[in-house]
Amino acid sequence: MAIDEQLLRDKSKLAVLYFKSGEYVKALGIYDKLIYDVRQLSPQDIKAIRLQHGVKQVPDIGKLIHPKLTTFLDQRASTFEKLEKHDLALKDSAKSIELDPTDCKGYLRIGKIHTMRGDKYQAYKTYQKGTYVIDTLVKKGIPVPNQQLYEKLKNQYRILNQELKAERQASNNSQKSSSSSQGGSSTQLKKRKIVRVVDPVKCLPAECINLVFQQLPQQTVLKCLLVSRMWYNTLIQLDLFQFHCKPITTVDEFTKGVGFFKKNASYTYSKQIRKLKINQVYNKKLSHVLSILIKEPQFPLQVLEVMDQTLNLQLIYALLAKHSWKLNNFHHLHSLSLGINCSIKYPQILLNIFPQLKHLKITIMIPDKSTMNMVPLQDKVFKKLKEKKMDSYPLETLFLVNHVKLLTNESMGISATTYNPFPVLLEYNFPNLTELTMCSFNFGNHLPAFGEFLSQHENLTKLYLENNSGINFFILLQILLNYKPEFKLTHFTFRENALCSLMSLQEIYFPLITQFDQLEQLDLYQSCISVIGLERLLQKCGKSIKSLNLGCPSHLSFHIPGRKQLELSTLLTMCPNLSCLCLSEMNVDTVSMMNISKQIQSMGSQLINLQQLDLSFNQFDGVDLMRLLSSGLRLEVLDLNGLSISEDTLAYVKRKGYVQHLLFDQRRTKWKVYGVNTWVRQ
Repeated sequence: MAIDEQLLRDKSKLAVLYFKSGEYVKALGIYDKLIYDVRQLSPQDIKAIRLQHGVKQVPDIGKLIHPKLTTFLDQRASTFEKLEKHDLALKDSAKSIELDPTDCKGYLRIGKIHTMRGDKYQAYKTYQKGTYVIDTLVKKGIPVPNQQLYEKLKNQYRILNQELKAERQASNNSQKSSSSSQGGSSTQLKKRKIVRVVDPVKCLPAECINLVFQQLPQQTVLKCLLVSRMWYNTLIQLDLFQFHCKPITTVDEFTKGVGFFKKNASYTYSKQIRKLKINQVYNKKLSHVLSILIKEPQFPLQVLEVMDQTLNLQLIYALLAKHSWKLNNFHHLHSLSLGINCSIKYPQILLNIFPQLKHLKITIMIPDKSTMNMVPLQDKVFKKLKEKKMDSYPLETLFLVNHVKLLTNESMGISATTYNPFPVLLEYNFPNLTELTMCSFNFGNHLPAFGEFLSQHENLTKLYLENNSGINFFILLQILLNYKPEFKLTHFTFRENALCSLMSLQEIYFPLITQFDQLEQLDLYQSCISVIGLERLLQKCGKSIKSLNLGCPSHLSFHIPGRKQLELSTLLTMCPNLSCLCLSEMNVDTVSMMNISKQIQSMGSQLINLQQLDLSFNQFDGVDLMRLLSSGLRLEVLDLNGLSISEDTLAYVKRKGYVQHLLFDQRRTKWKVYGVNTWVRQ
């Protein structure tokens, strides 16, 4: 039986909306159909679907099920709970645990319903069972699907355990007091100890209350508002709340949130909203939400993040023009992060309408054609803002990520109404700029402009360039030699766009590359540099480097017959302060591991400062790993993702104290994870 996963997600979202609007019967009908459909799938179909969801085809524990089945069961149980059909809710949660013993939501819901019924002991046994089962699985190396829910389960177990102990102690004290008071005179009555309850909100100063409540999850803080009027009036005046919308929010929910956070801000000195984050607006109503932000009186923002499939810069300009360029709520905006659906158009307008902007991040999430019909080209204010160019802007960090499909899109010609693969804002001056990130752009005809841009920004300390065509590492070094920028980098990442010729860097005179004198983190993942070229580079900057990434190289290897090979001892000698080394996807095999182990033994572990080592997605086994660790190497973190190593070997490594923390996720199929260690969408 085939199933449409997109239709499944849409139905699930509809059921959630019905649930939140109180239409539980309608939500229940959808959940019944969803659960029925996914349980009719064949094992082959389930395996294929699990692979699409990025999880193992066959789970480490539990039964082979659709990856969303336990979620649907929990949501149906929640619906049953609202309909006061607690027995059916318990049945669904119990079934969810049977299918997946690591399902924290199942244990939490069963415990919650037992507590509502007054059966605390049964709830305690459920929390105890869940904690024990998951703890046991964790010790076996099976990861917890949701660490936050796992912590909540353990916390509920601790709280209920303390409550039951307190109740037993109170019962015992009561019995003792009753027996000792019988037949005695009034002078023999045992005096009761009066326990005085101290309200922390009433007694502590505001600074202490703020520090305490900052440690709590925001959901818990929101619940604390309901304790009493005094708690509400006190907490609402603290700087505790950030306006983070849920993953899919409705216009009505957003409007209510604006009212709440506006009231909160009214009690602060600045009267400003510290942060607003919008992930996605239901039913493509983002324009309504943005209009509220523009029109709402006295709703000033400091930080704004918007990630929505319908968002682009053209929409923002069109709405501002529609509302007469009302910018009262954005005068204090210092950080702007946008996830848009097409090329970056007229970005200079953002600089001109947000005069205090210090951090700008634009990520193209979807490679759509540009809808230029929305741009108010004839609007006088728009024309003025488009042409305006100040001598300098206060920007400190600039983050621009193009979609990889817009870098070489052969299906449509480059134009204002299609796409723009070239870097933007290179002609503007940001004297305070300290961080620059540019990914998936075509620098082919813009190298002089990029060189001029770098030469004007002497405060730059972090430079991240990934998957850019028209420029390679050798060309960048030539730009540094020709344009002589005066900045000193501490963090530098350069990842090639495509395989190119071997770079020995013999033509580069490194004494003049002063920009690397203070380099601490060097990332050359997917580089075409040769062993000789790398050694020449490290002669320049190796003494200050603390973190080095050489993963997925084209010409570097610890074992190349007939060719100069990489020597770990040489790397560690040239980088004496190196604490983090990434050697992922380097085809490190048994022979390579033997070479590495011998070199570590020859150096002596006391001379090695290495704390973190990434050997993920290579070609060695558990025997090779034990040979390496037996050489005397001791690590805080060792990454072994993507390797075929038994759980017994990993347990032995931990038990012997060779490594404090092991990263070993069998579900990982590749090293690159978008938003974690790369900005290139696969």
